[in-house]
Amino acid sequence: QAVILYLVNHAKLEATRMSPTAKRLFFRQMAEFTATEQERYDINCNRLLRLTHVPIPQCKVLVACGQYDSFTLPHENANFALQCPDMEFAMIANADHVPQLQRRKETMRLFATFLRDEPIQSLEGIIPMTRAQLLTMERRGEERIAVQQPFSQLTHRHSDLSFATEIVDLNFFGVLLRFEDGQAERAAQYERDLALTLEDEEGSFQIECLIFEVQDQQIRALLKHGSFDIAERLLRYIQRQKGCLAAIA
Repeated sequence: QAVILYLVNHAKLEATRMSPTAKRLFFRQMAEFTATEQERYDINCNRLLRLTHVPIPQCKVLVACGQYDSFTLPHENANFALQCPDMEFAMIANADHVPQLQRRKETMRLFATFLRDEPIQSLEGIIPMTRAQLLTMERRGEERIAVQQPFSQLTHRHSDLSFATEIVDLNFFGVLLRFEDGQAERAAQYERDLALTLEDEEGSFQIECLIFEVQDQQIRALLKHGSFDIAERLLRYIQRQKGCLAAIA
């Protein structure tokens, strides 16, 4: 479930049109990995984690990604492309990290056109970008929103320890939290072991956090996804917050 929740951008399902059936088949394929397939997956993941330097291609190269890729963000792909002396860059419209599942025809047409050394600029479903445009690409993939009930708790997964906090803003992928004096540094000591409590019309629920930055009395954290049920509930929570903001506006 965690792999699918990270590879598929659940905040953009309406745009990517990743059907529930396709998601179930994706899940079933991974759940039914043989021992050999599990070992191959483990080896490949650890190979990527150990990778420290990707050589820059000196030949003509195509760098492509999904428009809504939340796993390897478009601006990260752009940063790599900008290092290549002879490159073309394109985003596959309305796709995320798995365009081969969501926009198969557009993806294959893009690759085939490039390999024939033909221009990609007018391909349907493809968003080509110039080097100048890459330099000003937006880094954030999803807007952050304020919430109606910002005061919350960070609780430790394995003890009674908790920290009072205020949600500055959040989205499906991360959250910015504010603390009283000294509490941010204390909370950051448990960077992988704290869960944020959220309240909605259905009651309260928790989602685990991965703290990656502490500045003044604020903490930035990624939201750790590993459950379809909690992910879908978080999406409903975010939609309600957006609805409240729209009503106030």
